[in-house]
Amino acid sequence: MARTKGIISQEILLKLKDLNQISFSHSQSRLWPEVFQTLFASTSDVPLNRRAVKDAFYYLKRKKLVQGKIDQGQLRLFLTPAGQTEAEKYRINDLQVKTPKSWDTKWRFLVLDFSKMSLKQKTTVLKKMKQWKFFPVMKSVWVFPYPCVQEINKLKDLLGLENQSCWFLNVVKPGNETILRQAFKLDKKRN
Repeated sequence: MARTKGIISQEILLKLKDLNQISFSHSQSRLWPEVFQTLFASTSDVPLNRRAVKDAFYYLKRKKLVQGKIDQGQLRLFLTPAGQTEAEKYRINDLQVKTPKSWDTKWRFLVLDFSKMSLKQKTTVLKKMKQWKFFPVMKSVWVFPYPCVQEINKLKDLLGLENQSCWFLNVVKPGNETILRQAFKLDKKRN
């Protein structure tokens, strides 16, 4: 199945974010094959239409997410500040928590201090907690049965959260474990 222009646009934004900028010799006849080769040569597992890449670049340019400048015969492509913000959004959307087959009988409690977060940060954190199926114990306390410290730290980094706004605790035996076991459908046999 071929990739759609929207997905190609996301890939371009993320790759430009990683590379910071890319430069090409300013030759109209060789420009798009060079762009295609630089950005998508290593991801040839899924068919990709060169025309779709070109259309995606023009779409990003029209939306003022990507900008190009000619400097000493080189075309430099880079993200605008709006493009940087959009690329960060896609990074956050791609974050996933992996659930192992067996449970280690530890509970991970995430304590959030919403007073130290902006509205956008709070909304994004709550959205990710629900997406990852964290169980809300209180408004600002969430619990999860599987390891997720790396994902939480990555989310904190991407959102620019302070360490004081997010606390992570590993608990072996919480007070009312039966409610948590029922919420996550964990029975004694599955340990």
